Amino acid sequence: MGLIADLGRGPVGLDTVVFIYFIEEHPRFQLAAALSGGCSVYLTSDRALPRIPGLEILQVSDYAGAP
Repeated sequence: MGLIADLGRGPVGLDTVVFIYFIEEHPRFQLAAALSGGCSVYLTSDRALPRIPGLEILQVSDYAGAP
């Protein structure tokens, strides 16, 4: 069991930096989380995201500097 056995029982602190970098490099996980969370709009600066049925993708740059 290794890591699981070492963690023991009860609350565990977790450094999420590893996960954050992984998620930033794989936007499909962000989109999946948005959809499973019931979001209808997704705000991003990533212009390469595909269109997803049921999820409106808005670009930050379209709003940057807007009054």
